[in-house]
Amino acid sequence: MVILGVRGTVIRKNGQTYCVPAERSFYHQLVIRSSFCGRIETLAKQAKALNAGFDQDCFFEAAGVCLFAHQGQKRKVSGEPYAEHPIQLVERAVVQFKIGIADELVAALLHDTVEDTMISLDFIRERFGPVAAGIVDGLTKIEQLEKDRLIDGKNIDKFVSALTTDIRVLRLKIIDRLINLEDAEWLSQESRGRNCREALEFYVPLARLCGMMSLSRPLADLAFRKLEPERYQQIGGIIDGLLQENKETLDGMAAAIKAEYLVLWRRTLGEKLVVTPEGRELLDAKMAGLSVKQRPKTPYEADQSAIVRGTDPSRISDILMIRVVVGSIDDCFALLDIIHQLGIPLDSFFRDHVNDPKLNGYRSLHTAVLIDGKLTVRFQIRTGEMQKAADEGVLSAPLAQGGQFRQPDIPWLKTDWLRVIFRTQDKRMKIALVKMLARAKPTSLLIKKKHDSMHVETFLPPDVSPLEAAIIADPEIGLRLRSAVFRDAEAEIDRPLAGNIGMMRLNIGEEVQYRDYGRLLNNPLARLRFADCLAGKDQEYRCRFAGEILNAELAHYFLRLAEIAGVYPEQVRGMIDRLINGEVLATDAARELNSLVSGSDEGLLLVTRLTLETGAADAGSLLTGMRKTFPLESGGFLNGQVKASIPFKSRLQLGQMERFVAELENNRDASVAEYDVVRPPIIHDWTVFNPTSFNYSRDLALLASRALRRQGGAVVDMFLNPLAMPMIPNNFRQQVGAVLAEHIAMASLLLIGGRKEEVDAFYSAIVEYLSIKSAPEPLVVLYERDQMFQPEGIIQPLTQIEEPYFGYMLTELGHADEFIFEHLLRRFNRETRGRSF
Repeated sequence: MVILGVRGTVIRKNGQTYCVPAERSFYHQLVIRSSFCGRIETLAKQAKALNAGFDQDCFFEAAGVCLFAHQGQKRKVSGEPYAEHPIQLVERAVVQFKIGIADELVAALLHDTVEDTMISLDFIRERFGPVAAGIVDGLTKIEQLEKDRLIDGKNIDKFVSALTTDIRVLRLKIIDRLINLEDAEWLSQESRGRNCREALEFYVPLARLCGMMSLSRPLADLAFRKLEPERYQQIGGIIDGLLQENKETLDGMAAAIKAEYLVLWRRTLGEKLVVTPEGRELLDAKMAGLSVKQRPKTPYEADQSAIVRGTDPSRISDILMIRVVVGSIDDCFALLDIIHQLGIPLDSFFRDHVNDPKLNGYRSLHTAVLIDGKLTVRFQIRTGEMQKAADEGVLSAPLAQGGQFRQPDIPWLKTDWLRVIFRTQDKRMKIALVKMLARAKPTSLLIKKKHDSMHVETFLPPDVSPLEAAIIADPEIGLRLRSAVFRDAEAEIDRPLAGNIGMMRLNIGEEVQYRDYGRLLNNPLARLRFADCLAGKDQEYRCRFAGEILNAELAHYFLRLAEIAGVYPEQVRGMIDRLINGEVLATDAARELNSLVSGSDEGLLLVTRLTLETGAADAGSLLTGMRKTFPLESGGFLNGQVKASIPFKSRLQLGQMERFVAELENNRDASVAEYDVVRPPIIHDWTVFNPTSFNYSRDLALLASRALRRQGGAVVDMFLNPLAMPMIPNNFRQQVGAVLAEHIAMASLLLIGGRKEEVDAFYSAIVEYLSIKSAPEPLVVLYERDQMFQPEGIIQPLTQIEEPYFGYMLTELGHADEFIFEHLLRRFNRETRGRSF
């Protein structure tokens, strides 16, 4: 077939047939006649200078195909010829990022042809080879995924497949996005925002994971500036202000590093060698290889630090940084000593990535010093080779023979890390996950079952627990983990192991272990892997799983979930749903249900009195544990015994107490000396230490006021001072009594304290006054005290009071008082039904 006077080739695409020129000379002539000719020729020469094996003829042909395919097309926003964009992409790749590989530059020229023109992938493969076609295919797939605006598992798999075929797909895509964002002002606000968010949430994390800092830093900063211009300007102002304010200090530190480095090498070479031509040449080479440059955080990096630390960017102390590049690894560590002499070394910033490189090949020494007690300056110390790796990451490896690209081994791309990272919406979580993956290391886990074993190879971040390691590797393994062996010693499954694991044995069983995974899994990746695993189960499984975990936690309170569900079905169902959705930890859920049981509205059923024989050393922890489980009315330790009085408002508490007592009987540290159940009212003569007794009448009055406020009645709290009462003249005492009686007549609750004879006398006077006035009788609580303040804190209840009055041992404030007044309120409501106050 002949087209435009030259031999043509047929392309069938999307149900249509096209005929395009087949001769290379046609495309060369098309370039020569175009307005782009000068730029394309310059690019070919520059690429040849970067890579002697660069195929210029192939490059010219690709440029011609680009011009032919996009002829007549205009860019939607600017209106310029569409070919301007792919040529601009090649210019940026060659000039700024020093890319001189023909396959990659050909793909850059043709990256939009398959998506937007008649050119097919088979045509590119036939004319330019499978490598260039593979890159174009990867870029086309990414373009299609972006149109979906959906980061789901299927699309991520396609994306990862493109990267594992040729990682240069990512490099070209980021350069492409950089160019597009520079022209973002032409886009609508919605499109501009979407493109910026995609860059920050998708491409920047991926570029950082691959170590392509020369790409990720400018892309992140540009997208951040376009997306949040005001915040970018604010943070940029903070950084500029710090640089200006500390310019003299930073310049002085740089000069000191150079001077000390020179002294170091003069001393190393020796004065005699320095004056020889060879020695002078070596010294000059060492100094020429030394680079000291200021490299503060970018506004985007400062913003990310502020997010992680939960603070304002103006409060970040480590924005300033100096990068030092030297000739050898030994020089790196020599410079470390020199830098630590400039201020106070800060151990928290030290990282030895030279001997412990990151997953993407990043190597460097990190440290920081404190200047004048307020200024933190960070340092990166590395060789020139390390600097190249820091800029290019996994693409820093040298080209193969003939200038051909070699796909680096990136095994972590095949794991679930990326899927988890891209699905995470929380900014702080996403940052943490990216940093974790960057520090992750290959790990071999020996999974030991009852009758067989297997090896699982995975990537684990440092400082994870055996349980987290198992969940990250395979949640089904983690759910059945029983024990772990690390470095020939048994390891606690929930305790983080310092550093990277390397190898570990995990012993698993057949049955699922029901633990509070929400509390035990602190690593973000482990938490997300666990959540994904649970989300993949059906609702029946999730409910049963959450119920078993909750039941295990309720055992600490001597409760059973089935019993609680029988009384409070709706509350239990709601708690199970909250557990499944990750809204509450199982420990907190169990505590809430225990409070529900002990705070029942059934009314006072009975009271348990418990006496335990134990030592003084165990009494405190025993009482603390009892208070967490039961609503103690009173409790104390005296003469080798812990005594406690526990009101029960729910029948569920009966089984709870029986299980608690059974547990104590098996406990060597305590034994049950007395255990009985009594019906209210409770009147006994125990003596209990209460160090806060001098405050309790005030506290009780406040509590009573709150409890009875709904009834509209007043509360009177009186203390009959045994020292002051005899000194008051009789006539004045009568006047005072009359005034008090008027207030008492309006009271719903009366608290009277004093010596017994005065309390009795005053009570008789009140009853007489109220009978004369025909006033309703208040509910009265009497308590006996000998002094205004009783440092020894001993309170003895009145046991001779007849119904309807109560004698309560008012002790253990914060535990007994709520119970007492709830009970008094019920009694008050019952006895005053029909009255009005």
